[in-house]
Amino acid sequence: MLWAKVPYQTRRGRCVALKLVGDQLLVGIAGAPAVQWLPVEKVFTEAEARAWLRTSFA
Repeated sequence: MLWAKVPYQTRRGRCVALKLVGDQLLVGIAGAPAVQWLPVEKVFTEAEARAWLRTSFA
């Protein structure tokens, strides 16, 4: 699991982490009472994912 230093706002919510489960990459969406994990393709376009990776985990 990799927690973002800078969350990324999407239409699904505030993305705060990435997690690899098997061969599937999941995005953690901040929420109450806990983080909700969604497949990356349901949250980001490929360009958005690359931008978030470049700016939020350094």
